[in-house]
Amino acid sequence: MKRTGTLFLLALLVLSLVLAGCGGKKAKKGNRDVVVAAISEPDSVDVHRTSSMGDSNSALYEPLMKFDEDGNIVGN
Repeated sequence: MKRTGTLFLLALLVLSLVLAGCGGKKAKKGNRDVVVAAISEPDSVDVHRTSSMGDSNSALYEPLMKFDEDGNIVGN
């Protein structure tokens, strides 16, 4: 009795997870903007002198220069 109850609840859980993945609206096509907010400016652009994890992440993952469409180096 206890085993069948557990199997029934497990099957019900799996069914609800499958059905939850089937619903929802279709995503709109086209350009969408991603907006990211920073709490404050980093203390330093030197990764070794930053005072918090957020500062070091922005220093590591936000380059100071990048290439434009023509292959020229431009400031970020």
